[in-house]
Amino acid sequence: MWSGTLLGGKYIEPVPEAVKAQLDWDDVLPIYRNTVLSWNKVAYGMPYDGDCINLYYRRDLFANPEYQAAFGRWHETACNHDYGILRHCVLWPESVAGLLQASPRRFPVLLQRVLAAGHRQEDFLDLPAVAALSRELPALRSLAQQSPDAARLEQGLAALIAAALQVCKPIVL
Repeated sequence: MWSGTLLGGKYIEPVPEAVKAQLDWDDVLPIYRNTVLSWNKVAYGMPYDGDCINLYYRRDLFANPEYQAAFGRWHETACNHDYGILRHCVLWPESVAGLLQASPRRFPVLLQRVLAAGHRQEDFLDLPAVAALSRELPALRSLAQQSPDAARLEQGLAALIAAALQVCKPIVL
């Protein structure tokens, strides 16, 4: 979650080339080597757990007109935005976490549904949770006077909430 801050800020040392040579670095699965273990093309992590989520499907079934008719046309009309994404925001500057945690009653959705002990708690906020989150905006706005990061969070979150409510869709975290 904080890779950009820690790794991009050079707070973590890269994996030494000698260690990568002992590991046979080029033999590490590319998805791990190039994304999970690296930042900006520099390796910072070692392979530990090889979870690999795969999706297999049969193209012939997806291309079959009979199955397409049974499935419906929702995939063409559900959302006319690129990849179904209406709005994409990076909203969580770490410096704001302490300000929010100092007033947990003012930010129950942000702290309990979005973040919990520094980890994403859920995959999405349904519309009632989005509405509840919108009620936290005035308190967040008051923090914006203390922190430019809080101001950016409030502005981005306000735009994201407005978009979600406008199209009646959840916020995917």
